[in-house]
Amino acid sequence: MSRAGVYLVGCALAISLASSAAYAGGAEDGEAGLNALNEGNYDQAISLFTRALADRRLVPEDRVLAYVSRGQAYIGKGDGRDAAADFEQALRLKPGNKDAKDGLEQAAALRTTAAKPPATASWGILAQTVGTCWVTNPASPKSYGCSNWDPSRTVVIDKEAGPHALAIAKARLDPTAGIVFGETAGSLTLYGTIEVSGNTVVTSSYLNNTPTRDTVTYTSATTGTDVSEKYQNGAWVQTSSYPIQEVSKDAVAKVRWAKKIL
Repeated sequence: MSRAGVYLVGCALAISLASSAAYAGGAEDGEAGLNALNEGNYDQAISLFTRALADRRLVPEDRVLAYVSRGQAYIGKGDGRDAAADFEQALRLKPGNKDAKDGLEQAAALRTTAAKPPATASWGILAQTVGTCWVTNPASPKSYGCSNWDPSRTVVIDKEAGPHALAIAKARLDPTAGIVFGETAGSLTLYGTIEVSGNTVVTSSYLNNTPTRDTVTYTSATTGTDVSEKYQNGAWVQTSSYPIQEVSKDAVAKVRWAKKIL
């Protein structure tokens, strides 16, 4: 969809929302979001549309237009995954909506051409996790995480938040050591190596002078099992095992202690 197309959708949303005085909160946020979208302030637009969508009094037609407009803001940020989620939601509310269908095509093209680690870097399945978010132990969330690719530094950056801590890890390709990483969590700093073999990623490091390893076995880019172990008394001892599952950034943003990773 062209820039002009985004603007026209925005005008329709502004008129629709403004016509419902009872929905002043959603209308004000929606109109402000449209202004931000048309000015290229995509982060602000996403935040405003999210607030508008949180208004349960918003009528279905206005909700469709808000999802479409937020999807366009994600497109503007180069985020094809979350854009597609919004366009799909709009189509669930209004099957056949042309703007949402066009947006899905844009999102698919964007995800196909999105920057990823170079093939020669041997990142394996780690490359497929780029641009995704996940939750550990979905039934009773222990942590949320997101992964991003930084082509200027040849690193994959992971941010993971639990109820009380935020961890930031940067993995990079070392010419002699393979994939190495450094992670900070508060005053704690960890260093280690990452081994990728098929759908399994093993992270090895030391914690308080004790060898530890974390093994993630993927069944898809961000769905699988995460097993943590520590080495003691001459053997590896499992300390935890949790399923992991992909979630949208919108879902992460709704969790008070997790949204800090976005």
